[in-house]
Order: sequence, then structure tokens, then C-alpha cells
Amino acid sequence: MNSLPAPDVSKVSTVYDEIASSRAKISSVVRRDRSKLNGSFNGYQGIITSPVLPTSLYANSVTEKRLFENLYLRPPAGADILKAHALPAKFFVCPYCGGRAPSTIDHYLEKALFPEFSLYPENLVPSCRGCNRSQSAIKNNRCDKLHPYFSPVLSRLQLKCSITIRHVTPHFDLQLHCPNMSANEIDHSKRHRAYIRLERRFARYASREWDDCREVLRESGGPFAQQYIMRVANAERLRYGNNSWRYLFYDGVGNCVPAIDILRA
Repeated sequence: MNSLPAPDVSKVSTVYDEIASSRAKISSVVRRDRSKLNGSFNGYQGIITSPVLPTSLYANSVTEKRLFENLYLRPPAGADILKAHALPAKFFVCPYCGGRAPSTIDHYLEKALFPEFSLYPENLVPSCRGCNRSQSAIKNNRCDKLHPYFSPVLSRLQLKCSITIRHVTPHFDLQLHCPNMSANEIDHSKRHRAYIRLERRFARYASREWDDCREVLRESGGPFAQQYIMRVANAERLRYGNNSWRYLFYDGVGNCVPAIDILRA
């Protein structure tokens, strides 16, 4: 979980001017609504931070909605530059959850509900498949997810892995701390956590990582368990940050004496 620098949107106007002058089916819609689209693009940050999301320009038109969705799926020449910044290969961990590396692009405002933003760079977020689910994040006219470009809260959240040993089996719990945040920020953080199913997904990940860790230590020697655990934790923190799942797992294990004892056995 971490904030990302907002993408460059300076080329948006030029690209849409080219679309308007092209022979694409959507060109007439862009020509007709050019000023409205400009207003929506320029007001994007205000839209996503509004207590109540406004209505899409194309909420009542199935045909126009499909045209904008197709603009993202099969962009005309030159328009593909608008989503090039969000290529998943650029990022190490998913900004929404801190887990696996992004393998897809998420529309923060869903293109099915806000098709005009289907190719708008600030609306395209690199994401893992677990966070980019088909279930809608928009409920009660607001978006449950924190926006990696415009929600500095993501980088201020503090996660901690705690471990409980029951019958020689570790159980992993992820605790979320929201220091120096307003009531609204805390509420949004909790809704974000619930939407991406953070605790349940982390617990499954940690159980698999535990098995892999035991296998590694079985081959290299149990007496060096704590040194190995802390070395990996430090390396993960330096590379991916304090909220990456791998760091949280190894930091939690390294600070749990019963867990270290099991790994040494």
C-alpha cells in the first residue's frame, strides 16, 4: 500500500483533438462534447474527492458508453500513449494492497459507470488481479478505494503483522494503524481495507510464505533462522517499503519468539 506520483496528462488534449478529427466512430461524440470532456478531465481530482460522485456524461447512453469503452480496449493510433504510464511492469508491488506485483490496469472510476474516463491517465492505476475485481467499488455514490495518485493516506497507513501460535500452527493477523488522520480519512481507510479484503488475502499469503520459509530453513539449517528472517525483512523493507506483504510477514516472524522456535526445530 503506497501512494504513486500522478501521471502526466499534458498529452490528453492533443490526443482527443486527434480522435475528434479521425474517422473513428467516436469522433463525432468527441467533437460534440469536447468542452464538456475538458471540464471533466480538468475536474477529475475534485470528482473523486467529492462526498457524492456526480453523474457520468454518458450515463443514459449505451451506444456512447460502448464507444468510450472501446476507445480503451482498442485505442486508435496515438491514443495508446495515454495508458502507457500504467504498464504494470513499472511497479514492484500493488499500490492498493502492497501484495503481489501489478499485472493489470484498474479503472479507479469504473469505465462501465464513467466511460469518459476509460482512457484518462489519472484514472488508470497499476493493480494486482486481487484488487482489480469485478465487484464494484462504488457504493452509495462514493468510491470505497483509496486513490494511489491522490490519496496520500495510503503512504501514511501503518500495517503490522502479528502471529499467534496454536498447536504448533501459526495464525497471521494484520493490524492497521491510522496515525494523525481525520475521521473521514480513517473511515475511508477502513472501507478500502474491507473492499480489497486485506486481512483475509494477507493471511492466505502468509500461510504460503510460512511453508516456503520452513522449506528454505530445513535445507540451510534451523539454528540460523532468526538471522535469515531479519536479513530478508531488512532487504524487503529497503526495496518495497514498510507496507509490502513480504516485509510484514518476515518482520512479524522475526519478532515472534515462538515462531522462531518452530522454525529452528
